[in-house]
Amino acid sequence: MREISKEELSEILKQHKIWLESEYTMGSRADLSEANLSGASLSGANLSGADLYIANLSEANLLEANLSEANLSEANLYEANLEGANLFRANLPEANLSRTNLSGANLYEADLSGANLSGANLSKANLFRANLLEANLEGANLSEAKLSGVNFSEANLYEANLEGAKMENKNKIEVKKETTVTITLEMTGEEAKILKAITYGKRTGVDFTSIPRVKLIVNRLLDSVELV
Repeated sequence: MREISKEELSEILKQHKIWLESEYTMGSRADLSEANLSGASLSGANLSGADLYIANLSEANLLEANLSEANLSEANLYEANLEGANLFRANLPEANLSRTNLSGANLYEADLSGANLSGANLSKANLFRANLLEANLEGANLSEAKLSGVNFSEANLYEANLEGAKMENKNKIEVKKETTVTITLEMTGEEAKILKAITYGKRTGVDFTSIPRVKLIVNRLLDSVELV
């Protein structure tokens, strides 16, 4: 893990700003890969497109920071403050976002595959078409979040709060090579609760799909499936 002084960080941010404003012809892209930025104050910082691979940002303050299209693969963001941050198309596979504050954050088309979001606050976050394949969302707060088009395949939603989450439109099943089926669910609030019950049932061995109301909702979801 690289130690970065305040002076070095300030210069890196300065050069990155020049790089962005010159449309990548001057200055230099911020390379903070493997940097130790634990507890750093980066509120409002512009790190769009920056390299933060495996960086330690635990407990850092990134309030309203711009991290659009940044590389945060395997980064440690434990208990970081990302409220209102812009993570548009950011790369966060295998990142640690446990207990992170992402309320109101923009995660449009962000890659969160395999990420740990247990206990994270994602209330009112925009996760439109985000990839949450195999992500851990146990106990996460997704209330009033925008979840249309999200890929929840094999994600852990145990005890996640989906109250008021927006998951409208049709469900889609993408068939690949005739054998592999990837399901992306877009649901109403009631349907989200049904998914949570079924997910819990799988963990405890209880078959909730035998309940008439659950069976009705499941059938309704299947009827709305569109092959693409």
